[in-house]
Amino acid sequence: MTTLNQKLVAARLRKRWSMAVASEQVGVSVNTFNRWERGLQIPQIGTLDLICKAFELPPEELGFEQVITTRRQKQKQCAEAAILQTSAVQVCSNTPVLANNDPTSTILQQQIQELQSCVVQLRRSLDSMNLAQNKKDGGEGVSRRQAIAALVSTPAVVLGITQGGAQAKVLHPEEVVSLCSSNIPLAWQLYFEGGLVEVNQILQHYLTPLAELAQQPSSYQKQAAQLASQAYQLSSLLALQYQNFGTAQDHAQQALTYGEISNDPHLKTASLIRQAQVYFYLKQPFNRLQTYERALTFAHDSSPLLQGRVYLGLTETHGQLNHTKAATQYLDLAHNVFPTQFTSDPNYAYTHFNHWSFAALEGMTYLHLKQPAMSWNTFEQVDKLIPQKLVPNRLELTVRQTRAAYMLGDRDLASTYVEAATRQAKAAGNHLRLNETYAIFELMQQKWSSDRQVNALADLFH
Repeated sequence: MTTLNQKLVAARLRKRWSMAVASEQVGVSVNTFNRWERGLQIPQIGTLDLICKAFELPPEELGFEQVITTRRQKQKQCAEAAILQTSAVQVCSNTPVLANNDPTSTILQQQIQELQSCVVQLRRSLDSMNLAQNKKDGGEGVSRRQAIAALVSTPAVVLGITQGGAQAKVLHPEEVVSLCSSNIPLAWQLYFEGGLVEVNQILQHYLTPLAELAQQPSSYQKQAAQLASQAYQLSSLLALQYQNFGTAQDHAQQALTYGEISNDPHLKTASLIRQAQVYFYLKQPFNRLQTYERALTFAHDSSPLLQGRVYLGLTETHGQLNHTKAATQYLDLAHNVFPTQFTSDPNYAYTHFNHWSFAALEGMTYLHLKQPAMSWNTFEQVDKLIPQKLVPNRLELTVRQTRAAYMLGDRDLASTYVEAATRQAKAAGNHLRLNETYAIFELMQQKWSSDRQVNALADLFH
């Protein structure tokens, strides 16, 4: 049985706000605010900060004591994970540099086992956090992100000491592959938790040893090539966010090369999708179309998740080229193939293609075809499924909603979203999304050149 949040109701009445005004001040829908008051839902931590700012009151005076309790519990978990990480790093720093034929190499093996034990404990901490998050809406995204960063960076330290000079052979190939196979998927997860900076710092430690193993014939070459392809795909995606288009294109090609070495159609398909993404931001639809058509030749031997994603890419590209019939046909194919349980697909771990991937490309197609209302509805439906915290998918959605609002001709809505997208992009340090938002703002200035509200938005970009 739910209990009415009397403190939140009282705070709203003291402000003399209607529920519509209160929800507007916080930046959520009226339905969401209504559920908070009725005790049917609690806000996430990031949203709670907005509520406190709007009401100028601490969480305890708004009836959200339980959210603070959750934050403290997860901060404690994060601190414990940090202690475990420190222990693991100490194991690495104390490891002697040994040649493969050194009779004392058993010492190294023992220390590696100790390190792996630390990693196992870190994983258990992360599993506990996952369980808590699944049981309860909301949660502390920052603590989760820090825990994943600890998991990924600890092996990166180990791999870092194996690179270069006399230390090049400290770890055996099977040990390098073992570390990378468990942590490349976590690096993808860290990226989509908003950890762009952390991934950027540690990913190179994985790329170099994997590339070396993938280029040398051995019993580990195929597995190393598969992991290298996954890592280079992530590196390409990361470079895009900083508008390093040359690096993004080069690393997508590297991913394809390693996909070919491993002879894996899934990896070849996914790598070509990453190349097509670069062409999207370079505004080269014909190159993008050719790349997706090439991906289609491998997609027939790939999983439904990758097949559907290729169909969606062809949908959006044909839409931009005003090929309405082809766009519609490929969208129908995508609807028929794309899995509803996308996380069950084994390729999800290194792609994270999901409901947002579908909605983003479908919504952009409607924008290309001058159907902004359809686009807005598509984005509005997926809005409920994406976390409110600052993660790449949330930021991209905000930018796409900004363009849809502009094309709808809704000046006030477009202005609101320009401000939200700009602040989010700056907070994330995401150059790509910031410049996309600025391009929309320039269109607004042309359309509403004498509007003071629109012109005042220029201050956001200074």
